[in-house]
Amino acid sequence: KAYDPLGFVLPCKMIGSLLLRLSIQVLKKEAQGPVPWDQVVNGDLLRRWSDYFSMLVTLKDVKFPRSFKPANCDPEVEPDLVMFSDGNPDSFGACAYAVWTLMDGSRQAVLLMSRAKLSAVLQKGETVRNELSGAVFSCRLKEWILRNSG
Repeated sequence: KAYDPLGFVLPCKMIGSLLLRLSIQVLKKEAQGPVPWDQVVNGDLLRRWSDYFSMLVTLKDVKFPRSFKPANCDPEVEPDLVMFSDGNPDSFGACAYAVWTLMDGSRQAVLLMSRAKLSAVLQKGETVRNELSGAVFSCRLKEWILRNSG
């Protein structure tokens, strides 16, 4: 598991998880039985894994500022907490943004954290269920942020 408490590299992790799930399904289908862990992956699947590992190498260049609060924010105005959620046939997730009012009156959104999960294999393909799971996930994430932010 990767240590990513705020979920900033979560999209990269989810791509790998989905690719692993797809690889297992393809290999299991070809083998007509248990998953052969020593079988070579080739074709389009091999290209996708190569692209994924290339993307992982570039993660070392990703940088995030340590502070969520912009330097020029208006101290008289509290930030707004904005939540987004989504679901698709394979997964669902939620993310939280703080929207700050700056001294010049403009607004700036800052990603606070994100969370996502793969849908259960038996329920894969149920977009409506995953949309609702994403909404519940968003509500729980909001409650956690409000409870722990002080």
